[in-house]
Amino acid sequence: GGPKFVSIARTMAGLVVTEEEACDIVEKFRASNPKIAGADRRNPGVWRVLDNALKNSVGKPRFEIELPSGRIIPHFQPLSGADRNMSVLVPRLGKFMRVKTWGSNLWETCCQGMARDVFGEAILTAEKRPDSRVVAHTHDELILECEMDVSVKEIEDLMCVAPEWAPTLPLAAEGHEMQRYSK
Repeated sequence: GGPKFVSIARTMAGLVVTEEEACDIVEKFRASNPKIAGADRRNPGVWRVLDNALKNSVGKPRFEIELPSGRIIPHFQPLSGADRNMSVLVPRLGKFMRVKTWGSNLWETCCQGMARDVFGEAILTAEKRPDSRVVAHTHDELILECEMDVSVKEIEDLMCVAPEWAPTLPLAAEGHEMQRYSK
């Protein structure tokens, strides 16, 4: 909602937004994205679908989300608090921590998970090339050491191969050739 958007805008982007402006932005986003945020009970949107699935898993040991790649994202011991807020146990820093969660937060986890799966497949494809070597990767950046005759376009094309489980996924990549890594 609006109040949360105010703090997220400040923390993540350094933007100062009034609560009134934030509520307007949130309302416009929800209205223009009914498949995500939902329009009504007949069209609940993925946020509400995930939220309801989580609520229906209370009392079960696990709540699982299967990504299109087939990978499962587990959430353990879902609970509904006295304030009706949901929480789950998730692995963080080598131990389990109880965190509050809700439909939009679960959808963000799904989106990040799908991006990781797409990028992971690109890394595996790059590793199979005999003329290049994966040196490092972070989030959405792949650093390769390549033979001199390998073009940047070849590597960009490699990064833009849609996975089998998302054949129509639009992908783009921007590469740079350099003698040593720089940001």
